[in-house]
Amino acid sequence: MNESGQVCCSRIWDRYYGSYPCRRRGKVDRDGKWYCGIHDPVRRKEKQDARDAAWRAKQEVHDKAWRRRVAEAKACSGITTEDLESGVIGRLWGEYLMKIAQE
Repeated sequence: MNESGQVCCSRIWDRYYGSYPCRRRGKVDRDGKWYCGIHDPVRRKEKQDARDAAWRAKQEVHDKAWRRRVAEAKACSGITTEDLESGVIGRLWGEYLMKIAQE
């Protein structure tokens, strides 16, 4: 308990017994209710926002790689694997670039 004898106002859910009050000491007073460091709504929101931002950054890298793979698949449609592996396409592309450069 804190100086005023308050405990956290949150309830903890247990799959066997339902819910029971948090037994931790109240550290923060939010809108007249005391919360411990774990159940403080402001702190929980900050932690959740940080997790969401990290997930979004990781997902953006994944999405970018996926878009590239899709574009490569579309660009290579109709080209056989043998041609890709033998380098025929690379030579043709090089000839095409040389032709454009000369014009």
